[in-house]
Amino acid sequence: MEYEPLVVGRPSRFAAHLTTMSDFKAVTAGLLVLTLTLPGGETQVVRADGPANPGTLRFNLSPNSAGACTMSLAYEGQGITDTIAAGQCTIYADQAAARADQPKEGEGGVAYTKELQWKTDFANYEVTERSLQPSV
Repeated sequence: MEYEPLVVGRPSRFAAHLTTMSDFKAVTAGLLVLTLTLPGGETQVVRADGPANPGTLRFNLSPNSAGACTMSLAYEGQGITDTIAAGQCTIYADQAAARADQPKEGEGGVAYTKELQWKTDFANYEVTERSLQPSV
């Protein structure tokens, strides 16, 4: 999921990229609900009623209080129901605080977006402990 830094009272654009695990293809239909749990336990909920383009569900969210937060996503569609804990987040009091806390250029790693991945056959496997060949 990609999103702009969360700033009180300012809309942040989100793009959630969803893949079906049975065939590793982009989802083509469904409902995605994002729940933002704010400091103090209050929640804000936004939804995307289907992908804007295959695999990408978009929505905007304007948080109403600053501090530590958590996000979760609930997807329902194409015979799939799943909840994804999206982890910890921060809501900044203003744009200056958000900019000051962002990684510097070049510190973000290599980008290989879902849009690029969906153009290439790929698969994901659960990480497990197993023996490897001693050589190739």
